[in-house]
Amino acid sequence: MGIVGAVLLVAAVAALAAAGLRAAAALGADGALRIVAAAPLAAGTAALSALLLGRLGLGGSALALTALALVAFAAGRAVLPVPGPLRLELDDRERLALGVVGGIAAAWVAWIVKHPGLGSDPLTYHLPESIGWVQHGDTGAVRQVVFEFPVGNYPLLDETLVAWVLGISHGFGAAILWAPAMAALAGFAGFTGLRVLGASRLVAGLGVAAVLLVPILAALYIGPHTDVGALAWLTCCATLVATREPRLLAPAVVAAGLALGAKTTTAPLIAAIALLGVRPPLRPRAALVAAAVVAAVVGGLLYFRVLVEHGSPFWPFIATPWGDRVPSFLDRIDVTFFSRPQATLD
Repeated sequence: MGIVGAVLLVAAVAALAAAGLRAAAALGADGALRIVAAAPLAAGTAALSALLLGRLGLGGSALALTALALVAFAAGRAVLPVPGPLRLELDDRERLALGVVGGIAAAWVAWIVKHPGLGSDPLTYHLPESIGWVQHGDTGAVRQVVFEFPVGNYPLLDETLVAWVLGISHGFGAAILWAPAMAALAGFAGFTGLRVLGASRLVAGLGVAAVLLVPILAALYIGPHTDVGALAWLTCCATLVATREPRLLAPAVVAAGLALGAKTTTAPLIAAIALLGVRPPLRPRAALVAAAVVAAVVGGLLYFRVLVEHGSPFWPFIATPWGDRVPSFLDRIDVTFFSRPQATLD
């Protein structure tokens, strides 16, 4: 990643972050909740711009991607009111704890940058898809990068966001930091959500640590694994819904779309969050309608395309009688927990 790419990436990220924070403040979010609400709004804007420019063949244009981010920032300044100052009320012990955790995380990230290890899935298809989009400018297109394994029909929101980062920076450095950034967002949103639900700071911190330090999850922080991003957006959605603030349903809906666009397995969890946390009646506010449109595009567009092309929105894992069959390669390894109960218990 050259100096120009790094500068453009910093400018684009700062522009979308500022626009997201301004929009979150206009919806009534303050303190830590403002950051939790701003993250999906900024990411949704980045995904939309990447997909739009991909239709125009400009998905790899650093100038075009950065320009759209700056347009979003300018539009926010022109339309939305000036937000109040962002305040995170921390006592001395919390500042000390945050400094210790932040220092450990910074040292660990520095080690990752010095000794990058991207993992098998990112090297096999996550990064190749994003790189292919940047090289050809067609972000969002179905691109088969693995023989007999239709990964191009997987949910590709996470790869789209990584393509946005790579398209601006034209370097791998930011891709290495993607999963740690998503893990940090998941931890921050999870801590905030537990505090909203009434947990003490100690319990909230231990709860977040218990999730983020599970070995099978922590092993994914070394590359752009989609699981980490899906967890981050799902946690943002749950936290915003937990506030029971109707205006914060808009960023919650965007976060739900981002989670569903990253991993199909988030669908039942999103449904559970909606059933347990959302209280009718819901007024069709303009912000909520706009959020639903964004979520439908970034989270549902690929499912619709796969439905049209293969007859099932969950193909290649689930087929319908009138659509394409499950690929033979997947059919041979598709084993449920119930089909082999002894192995499942073991």
